[in-house]
Amino acid sequence: MVLSAPPRPSEITFKEFEEWTEAVGVKRAQQEWEKLSEEAQANKRSAVAEMHARGFKDFREFQKACERFKVTCWPMEFSELGSGYVLYFQFLITLGLLLFLMVLLQIPIMAAYGSEDLGCEWLLVSKDAWDDLLWGGDAAAHPWSGCPNEEEALDVTFLSPGNFGASQSTNSWIPSIYTALVIIVCVIVFFAYQIFVLMDKRVDANTTSPADFAIMVKGLPALATDEKEIAKFFREHAIKGKTDTEIVKVVIGWDAEEFRSKLDRIKEIRKAMAELEPTDEKVKELQSELKTIQTALNAAATGGECANRLKGSGVVVVTFRWIEDQQRCLERWTGFWPRYLKKESSEGLCGSLFPGPTLPKFPVGNPPIPVYSLKVEQAAEPGDIMWEHLAVPGTERWYRFAQTWGAMIACLLVSFLVAWLLILGKDETANQKDAAEGTSSSAWSALSSVTSILILLNNIAIALFARWLGGKEFHDTQTQKEFSLALKMSWGMILNTAGVLFWVKATPPEWYTGVSLVSDIWSMVLIDALMFPIINSLDLGYNIRRMHRKNGCTSKRLTQAKLDGWNETMQRLAPKKNRTPEEEKELNTIKMSVAFYKRAYEPSAMKMSR
Repeated sequence: MVLSAPPRPSEITFKEFEEWTEAVGVKRAQQEWEKLSEEAQANKRSAVAEMHARGFKDFREFQKACERFKVTCWPMEFSELGSGYVLYFQFLITLGLLLFLMVLLQIPIMAAYGSEDLGCEWLLVSKDAWDDLLWGGDAAAHPWSGCPNEEEALDVTFLSPGNFGASQSTNSWIPSIYTALVIIVCVIVFFAYQIFVLMDKRVDANTTSPADFAIMVKGLPALATDEKEIAKFFREHAIKGKTDTEIVKVVIGWDAEEFRSKLDRIKEIRKAMAELEPTDEKVKELQSELKTIQTALNAAATGGECANRLKGSGVVVVTFRWIEDQQRCLERWTGFWPRYLKKESSEGLCGSLFPGPTLPKFPVGNPPIPVYSLKVEQAAEPGDIMWEHLAVPGTERWYRFAQTWGAMIACLLVSFLVAWLLILGKDETANQKDAAEGTSSSAWSALSSVTSILILLNNIAIALFARWLGGKEFHDTQTQKEFSLALKMSWGMILNTAGVLFWVKATPPEWYTGVSLVSDIWSMVLIDALMFPIINSLDLGYNIRRMHRKNGCTSKRLTQAKLDGWNETMQRLAPKKNRTPEEEKELNTIKMSVAFYKRAYEPSAMKMSR
């Protein structure tokens, strides 16, 4: 079936916005584009001309007409979107299978735990007695028998090791199974990683992107700002034994330290403008400020003393004509020996085990003298590179890195203290609930639930603070930025969940009695496992934008009166061939308004940098 453009509406209606939620979804465009390219070749015209012949205005309109991915599709089908999506969903599948396998292997162990009911022995264990046993004391010297209050003991249905009591189990097969389980998990993780690497390469082999033609080079001198000289060096030295490698383009990362604050302000302005209706008065103020900053930047870049001071960052992106040349360049310039000794890998079967000749150095001076050793790696996608950060010196990067991690550690300590106090309060409310009766018991139970919610909010606050800190660091790519963010969030979650719980209840008697460690971990895992997916599935950003939709609760919502006004203006001005600048501005305002209200119907996007 030939994909053709749907009929274009004659006027703007609510239906166009309501269908946008579905239309903006991720579509399977690669297969349809390949079919279109084959037909274009048969018709002896370009793919773009074939697309226009089918009635599509541009590629975005073509993409909208394609089918969406099915919910049941396999992760490899996302390869046209990039390896990040493929690896993310494959990781979820692997993790699910791994957890399922762990449950199956622990069924005999849980059955053994359920067959015993000696948890009440822990009520008789004193700290001194446990310390004596921990350091090799005789269990017979502490006759634990009888239960003063079985209600305070951990319920047998938790299927924990505490069911064996303080005298503990003598079964050797239980730790043997856990040892085997650890080995199995390590083996699975190792092979899963290898599979992920192969999948990444497979996705890269089946898709073509700008990054397949480019390399990122670091270590150039700050005065290396001549694209022709850099291109000449890689034309002669990118590939061993070849001096005429075809270089398409060299993009220099400029050192714009004094403009960095202005560039950050431009980002803030554009973000603020995206959240405002184009007819809002504040938009005019932001546009005026944006124009002033851009004028200053353009003036500095094209002339004057400031332009003469502008230096290179030492980082450039070199684009080759052919993918094969980029791959052969990476084979020569990347690996263990090129990275650490600036030497090539030796040729032959065991070439990677021994260093080869020294890699060429970038020359400076007249006559040119080879001085600078270079670091080469595959370039990221153009949209992934943070160009404004490439020029940041290493010392400034590490200084900011130390600042953000120092702030994160301080925040974690405060958060740890807050979580500690909340857990102590939760335990106290649980004890008061057990001691109270009737209405008082219900009140203490409700207060205990509130404490659990506060602990969850504390974890969310850590995640938000980590995201804010991640935006303050300097990274070459968005992928590196997301990794740094994930690392901070992971440490925060570990410290605020398992860390603080183990700090409060560090000895086994506290694990299995009263408001036990086991019950606390169970409730926290249950809350975290359910609440975070529920919060993400609610798509809070999408629901907040509901105020601008048809049934929104604000005066700036989309109304029929606005649609009628837009349609009247379009009918009046669109047919005119010679429009005045004011009329063009009026039409552009309508286009921006339509785009603004369409964003109110867009679900939030996933951030998969790779």
